[in-house]
Amino acid sequence: MEYRLSEDYGETFGGFNTVPYTKKVLLDGLYSAIIETAVVCNDGSIVAFCNIFSQKNEVCCYPFAKPAYIRSVDNGKTWGDAHQLSDFEGRIYSSRYHDGKIYVLEFCNKDVVGEKADDLYRIFTSDDNGKSFRELCVVPFRSTKGRFYGAMQFAPDGDMIVYAYNRECEEELDYAISSDCGKTWYKTGVCYLSKKIRNPQVNVLDGQFILHGREAGEINAFVLYTSADGITWDEGNRIADRRPGTS
Repeated sequence: MEYRLSEDYGETFGGFNTVPYTKKVLLDGLYSAIIETAVVCNDGSIVAFCNIFSQKNEVCCYPFAKPAYIRSVDNGKTWGDAHQLSDFEGRIYSSRYHDGKIYVLEFCNKDVVGEKADDLYRIFTSDDNGKSFRELCVVPFRSTKGRFYGAMQFAPDGDMIVYAYNRECEEELDYAISSDCGKTWYKTGVCYLSKKIRNPQVNVLDGQFILHGREAGEINAFVLYTSADGITWDEGNRIADRRPGTS
């Protein structure tokens, strides 16, 4: 993977830089590594999370191997050695930095779509700015059959909300809510999305939840929803027309 750095808040960018770890994995010839998500810690370090997958399948990024993470302590100019995040093959979908801790969501399933009872969404955490990680919990979704993709966000009141995409019913998005950062879960349920969703991404802006992704089914447009609580969403707005070939 390559990236460019900006020192003026995105007004201009420098030249291309290569992430050494992802290049090494690629040239080894067995796997590819992509940075799915990253966080910036209070000490200024950057922790980037890498999904590792076989090069044998030309269509999609699976089967997955065990994910890894890398750290930079000089604003992304250089990167340290890679370390294994978890003992489970799977794909990282989301990461957050909250109150001095890192939280990472992994769907522990070497294939894409959940089929088995042990295909589970797990959260891993670090309290030392990414120097080490431990498993925090399994997210208690009602089922993971037919699920993949995932998102995680903290509400303005501090609640952690985790979401899972449902391939069998793309109008519905499973959710689970924790008031103690994933130690226990006090509510699970389903969000209804009138224009459907695929590969959901969730954020909070000025106290309001924003959900965006591909409008699923046969539409394949880009859709954006808003919500006051992260559970009840508006009718959604198409913000990009259909693009043939997207999925």
